[in-house]
Amino acid sequence: MREVVREEISSIKAELNKIQESNILEREALQASLRDRLYSIYRMCAMRGYTSKEERDNFENIYKSYHKIFENGVMDDTHKRFFAIASEEEVIGHSQKGLK
Repeated sequence: MREVVREEISSIKAELNKIQESNILEREALQASLRDRLYSIYRMCAMRGYTSKEERDNFENIYKSYHKIFENGVMDDTHKRFFAIASEEEVIGHSQKGLK
């Protein structure tokens, strides 16, 4: 009877280890995907020279999720650099002032 219980416990532990390993892989994949998306949005806007309101909102929502889940500070600098890019409204306003 004890041997059966030990085998069952070993089986349960092995299954838990598989689940934990799977969770770690899923978490790493999610982290990489979110980080890649943030970098992509940043690069696109930086190359263009401005950000739209939708891009700012989207970037911020993804960043908040990333930061809540991972809290590692990796994307903090990119977040600051992204919001240092001029907004579309600033670019339009600046160009309209030059027309007057």
